[in-house]
Amino acid sequence: MFGKYEKKRQDKLLSAITAKTRKIAACSAIAAIALASAFSLGCTEGGETSGSDSETDIIASFWPDAFVAQVYNEPEFNDDANRTNNAFNVIDFGEQGKNGWFYRCGDYRKPQRSERLSMFDGETYRQPGATGLEIKNNFVHTADRVSPILEWRAAQPGKVKVTVSFVKNVNGDANPNYPDGVRTLVYKGTELLKLENVPIYTDKENYAEIVIDDLDVLRHDSLYFAVNPLNNNAYDGGGLYVCITDTNNRQAAPAVTIRPNNNANSVKDFGRQGSNGWMYMYGTEQGGYNLVSHESNGEYIDRTSPSLSIKKDFVHPALNHSAVYAWKPAVEGNVDLRIKYTKFEQHDGNPDFPDGVRLKAYQNGTLLYQQHVDVRDSGDNKVKYRIPSLFVRPSDTLFFVIDPEGNSSYDGGALDVTVIDVNGLENENSVWVKGTDTRQNWADVKYDFGEQGSNGFIFQSGYGDDPFNAYNMQPYNKQDDKYFSDNWLEIKRDYVNTGENDSSAIIKWRVAQDGDIAIRAAYTKMKNEDSNPSWPDGTRVSLYHNHSLLAQQTFAPERFTEVTKRLDVDFVSVKQNDYITLVINGLDNNAYDGGKYEFVIQPLSGLVGETEKTIPATYKGPKENFASVLDDFGEQGENGWYYQYGNNHDPYCAVNIEKYDKSDGRYYTEDGVEIKKDYIVPAGKGKSANVKWVAAQTGVINIDLLYTKLKNEDANPDYPDGVTVYLYHNRELLKERYFPPLTDYEDTGDLSTYGVSVEQGDTITMIVYPGENAAYDGGKYLFVIEDADKVPTVKPGNNDNSTSLAGLDSIEQGTDGWWFLEGTSPADAKVLTKKTEDGTGYTSRRTEGLVMKKDFVHTGATLDPIYQWVAGEDGSIDISGTYVKYGQEDENPKWPDGVTVKIYKNNKVLLTKKVKVKRGDGNNNSLPFELDDISVKRGDKISFQICADGNNAWDGGQLSAVIEPHEEFEMKPGNDNRTVLGNIDSIEQGTDGWYFMEGTSLDNAKPLTKKTEDGTGYVSLRDTGLEMKKDYVHTGTVQNPIYRWVVAEDGKINVTGSYTKFGQEDSDPNRPDGVTVTIYKNNEVLLKEKVEVKKGDGEDNVLQFSFKDLEVSENDVLSFQISPDNNNAWDAGKLAVSIKDSADDEEVPEDPDRDNNTVLSEAFGKQGSDGWRYGMCDWDGTNFEKLSYDADNNRYMNDGAKPELKADFVEPGSGKNAAYQWTVAQDGVINV
Repeated sequence: MFGKYEKKRQDKLLSAITAKTRKIAACSAIAAIALASAFSLGCTEGGETSGSDSETDIIASFWPDAFVAQVYNEPEFNDDANRTNNAFNVIDFGEQGKNGWFYRCGDYRKPQRSERLSMFDGETYRQPGATGLEIKNNFVHTADRVSPILEWRAAQPGKVKVTVSFVKNVNGDANPNYPDGVRTLVYKGTELLKLENVPIYTDKENYAEIVIDDLDVLRHDSLYFAVNPLNNNAYDGGGLYVCITDTNNRQAAPAVTIRPNNNANSVKDFGRQGSNGWMYMYGTEQGGYNLVSHESNGEYIDRTSPSLSIKKDFVHPALNHSAVYAWKPAVEGNVDLRIKYTKFEQHDGNPDFPDGVRLKAYQNGTLLYQQHVDVRDSGDNKVKYRIPSLFVRPSDTLFFVIDPEGNSSYDGGALDVTVIDVNGLENENSVWVKGTDTRQNWADVKYDFGEQGSNGFIFQSGYGDDPFNAYNMQPYNKQDDKYFSDNWLEIKRDYVNTGENDSSAIIKWRVAQDGDIAIRAAYTKMKNEDSNPSWPDGTRVSLYHNHSLLAQQTFAPERFTEVTKRLDVDFVSVKQNDYITLVINGLDNNAYDGGKYEFVIQPLSGLVGETEKTIPATYKGPKENFASVLDDFGEQGENGWYYQYGNNHDPYCAVNIEKYDKSDGRYYTEDGVEIKKDYIVPAGKGKSANVKWVAAQTGVINIDLLYTKLKNEDANPDYPDGVTVYLYHNRELLKERYFPPLTDYEDTGDLSTYGVSVEQGDTITMIVYPGENAAYDGGKYLFVIEDADKVPTVKPGNNDNSTSLAGLDSIEQGTDGWWFLEGTSPADAKVLTKKTEDGTGYTSRRTEGLVMKKDFVHTGATLDPIYQWVAGEDGSIDISGTYVKYGQEDENPKWPDGVTVKIYKNNKVLLTKKVKVKRGDGNNNSLPFELDDISVKRGDKISFQICADGNNAWDGGQLSAVIEPHEEFEMKPGNDNRTVLGNIDSIEQGTDGWYFMEGTSLDNAKPLTKKTEDGTGYVSLRDTGLEMKKDYVHTGTVQNPIYRWVVAEDGKINVTGSYTKFGQEDSDPNRPDGVTVTIYKNNEVLLKEKVEVKKGDGEDNVLQFSFKDLEVSENDVLSFQISPDNNNAWDAGKLAVSIKDSADDEEVPEDPDRDNNTVLSEAFGKQGSDGWRYGMCDWDGTNFEKLSYDADNNRYMNDGAKPELKADFVEPGSGKNAAYQWTVAQDGVINV
C-alpha cells in the first residue's frame, strides 16, 4: 500500500529510535509517531463525519506493538475499591487516577502507548515540548501533531454508556484557511470504537457528539478519548465533555418539596433538584427539556452540553442546548411573576462574534415572554419583565429558558426569578379608610402613618416604577410603628427602604374630595456605607397622579453625603378616589436604598364641612356682645362660639370640628386637634385649632385673650417646635405671638385687644398654629368678649369714708365705692360683669369657681376674687374685719390647702396672711384684721384679695370688712355706780355707762354700730355670728362680744351676776365646745372661767360671779368678754350684771327691842329689816346667799336674773331656790 517511500520512512524511523536507549523521552517517540502519521492522515481525512474502518488497520500496521513499550514505563495505578462505572471528566478532573481518569498525550492512533502528562498546576495539564497542548476540566487544545488524550479505566465489569461532546471553537486565525479542525476518537484499549471529524468555521462554533450505548467493560479496561490535531493545531481548542454511565444507573426524578404557598426565588432557593419546586434542565424547544445530568459544588452541568452552567448567580447555555430553570407551583392560585436577567459583558477576541441570548418564559407549552438580549462590549445588559397576576396550578411547570441563539460565546449571565404568592393579598381597592371625620384633601404621612387607610394612606409593596399592580403590606407593627416584610422592604412614617426582587416601596394616598391640591414631597438618600461601595446602584423616586407621572428624581449611591431632592407639585386637579402615589424604586438591588421622605397633601380649594355660615348662632339669654368660652362652651354656635380646625392660619380656611364629647367637654379630631373650654392643642401637618366668635351686635368690644404654652416634656426636647397664636378680626390680624417649646417653665402671653369696632356677624378668631410638628403643643387659654360700653370704670362711690361690705344695700358695681373684681393682683384686676343666677353676687367669665357676694366668696381656678373699695374723701381711715375660712369635707382631706388673704392700699401690700382650712362642716378658721390710721386720698383703692394657694378646692369663705374714718373713741360713765345690765332703758352706746363692743382683746375692741333688725341689740359688721343684746349674746367666729361699763365715781362697789350658757342641739353634739368668760377691771383679770355647753334645749349652764367691795375710781372700766373657743357653734347665752354702791348692800343694824312678831309684807326692805334677809339657797336651806337689793323696784334679784323676790311676789330661777330668811329675836313659842 505504501510502496518504496513508506518502507524507507519506516526503516529510517526504526533505526533512529533503536539507536537510543530504552529510556528515551516520551516526546521523542511522539515526534516519531507524528512523522509516521503524516502520510496516514493524508490518506484517511474526509469531511465532518466519521472515517472508514480501514483507517484503524492502517494505524495498526504502521506502528509495531513493542515500539513504545520499551521506552515508557506506566506508573502503577492504585484504584479505589468503592469506585463505580460512573465518571464525568468535567466533575472528576484533578490528580492523575482520580475516579479512574488519566490525562495523557501521544499519538491518537496508539493511545494505549501515550504517556501521562507531567505538568499540572491544579487547573491545567501541560507537557514540556508540546507547545499549545492543554487539558482542563472542560477544555482541550492540541499541540502540533500531538493529541491530548483522556483515559478512563473501568471500575468493575459491566455495561456502560459513553457520551462524548465536543464543541469546536470558532476559527479566529488571521489566515482563516490555515486551521483545519480536529478529529475526536474513542478507543477501548487498542480498538477504535468511533471517531468524528470536527471541522472549524470562521462564523460559528461546531458541535460533534459520539454516543456509545451498552459498551461491555471489564475491570481496568481502558477507554481512550483523543483529539487529533490533523495537519496543524491552529485554533484547535474546544470544549470536551466525556461521560461514562453505568447502564444500571438511572437518573431519578427529583423530589419536589411540599410547600404551603407559591413563594419562590431562583436565587434564594437554589439547591438540590426539586427544592421549593425548582429544577435545573437543558434542551431545546424541539427536543424538550430534561434534567441536567450532574451537579458539582453548586453548579449544574450536563454531559451533552459543553459550557452549560446553571448556578445560583450564573447561567450559561451550551451551543447545542438552552439552560433552563423550571419551577412547579405548590398550590392553585395567582402569582406575581418577576423575571430579571443580567447579560454579562463580553471579552471575545472577535467582539463581533458573540451574539447574545434569547430569554424565554413558558407556562407549560405556552410562551409567556421572550426577548433577545444583546451582549455588550462593556457593561452588563439588564432586562426585566413582570406578570403581576398569573394563574397557576400544581400540575403546571414554568420554564425560564436561556437560549444561546446562534453561538454560545460569552453567553454567560445571571437569572433571578421571583414568584410571589398573591393569594389573599389585597390592593388599594380593598382598603377601607377608617374614621368618621369628614376627610379633607389634607394629609401628611408623618402624622397619619398607621393602619392601612389611615387618612387615606395605603402602604404597599410594588414593582419598579409602577404605581399600581401593588399589594398592601401586612401587618402594621404598632409597637415599632412600621411595615416590614421578609424581603427587607420597610416603610415608616419618615423612613423607607426598598425590598429585594425589585420590590419598590409605595406610599399611596386616596383623594378625599374633588378639588385642587398641592403636593409637598421630598426624598433624602442616605449615605452608601456598603463594604463594597460599588454594589449599591442608587434609587429612583417617582410621584404619580393615578398613572400620570408628576415628578421623578434619581439618586446616585453617594458615599460621603446625604442628598435631598424635592418632588413638589404646586397644583393638581383631582377627583374623589383618585390616587397620589410616591414610588421608591431600588433599581437593580436594594443595597443602601434607605432614605428619609416627606409626603404632604395640601388643599387649595378650601375645606369641606359646616362653618359659622351654615350653623346659626344660638343664645340662651339676651343677644349681646358678652361671651366667654369658659362659660359658654358647648354646642357649635352657642352664644356665637364655633370650634374649628383650619389650614394656613387662615380664619376662613376652616370648618367646624364634627366630634363633640359632651361628657368630657371637648371637641376633637381623629388626628389630634382638641379644644376644651380652657385647653387647646393643634394637630400635625399644619392643622390649626381655631376658636371663633361671631359678633351678636354692632358695637365696640374688648377682647381678653391669654394663652399659656405648657412645658415641653418631650424625651427629645429639640423636636417640639412650639406654636404661634394669632388673633383675627375677620381677616385682619390683630395680634400674633410665637410661643417657644420651653422645658423649664410655662410661657403665658397676653394677646388681649380693647376697643375693637365690630359689625353684627363679624368674626373674632383665635388660631393656634402648630408649625412643623405638634409635639407638646398643648396650651391653656382664656378667651373673653365684653361689650366695652357696658363695662363700668372703677371710681369712688359716696363722698365719705364710712362703709362696710356687709352693710351694702346693693351689689351693683360701685355701690358705696365697692367693686367686685377678679385678677391675680389689683394691678391686673378686671370688673366682673356676670351676676350669679340669684342676682346676689357675681361670677366670673374668665375662671371657674369664682363667686363674690357680700357674705360669701370663693376663689377661682386661675383668678382671685378681689373686693375693692375706692376712698370717697381725703383723710385717715381704720380698716377692720374678719375673713372666715369655711371647713372642708373633701374625699381627700389633704387636698384642700386653704387661702391667703392680702390687703392692699393701691398696689402696696398692707397685710398678707395664710388661712388654713379645717376639716369638717362648720369647723371654720377665722382671720381677724385691723389696720388703723391709714392715710388715703380720694380715689385711692383698698383691695381685699382672697388668693387660692395650690388649688381652689373648698376655698369658700366670708369676708367682713369695715372702713371708718379714724377717730379716737371715748367712753363716758353714767350717772352713778348703780346699774343693772338687763334694766337699762336703751341699747344706745353709753346708756347708763354701758358699751357694746367687739374685739379679740380689750386693746382692739371697737364699738358695734349695726343694730339688729328689731333694734334691740347689735350685730357685727366685721364677723359672722356676733350679736349682743341686754339679755342675749352670741360670739363671732373670731371677734368676741365685750360688754363694758364705765365707773361714774370713786368708791366701793358690789358686782354680782351670772353668765347663762344655753344648751345646744347640734347634729354633731361633740362640735359645740362652749365659751370662756373673762371679767376685767381695766386690764386686770378678775375672773376667767370656761363654761361648757350642755346637750339639749333648756339644758343651761350657769356661771355665777360676785365681787364685793371692789374699789374703783371714776372712769375705770369693767369689761365682760365672752370668747368662743375652737368654734362659735351654739355659743348663745345671757349675761346678767348688777352693780351697786357697796353701801347699798349694808344691813339695817339689829334692833335690841325686836320681838318675835313680824309681817313680811310690812317689813320688806333692806337686808336685816325686822330680822328679814333675802337670797337663795339649796333645796334643804343650806348654802344661803344673799341677793342684791334693787331699791328702785323694791325687789331682790340675782343680778338681774332669777330668782326674784318682792314683798308679795316670788319666782325662783337659774337653778336657784328663792329664800326668805327670818332670824328669831327672842326665845319662846311662835306661830308662823
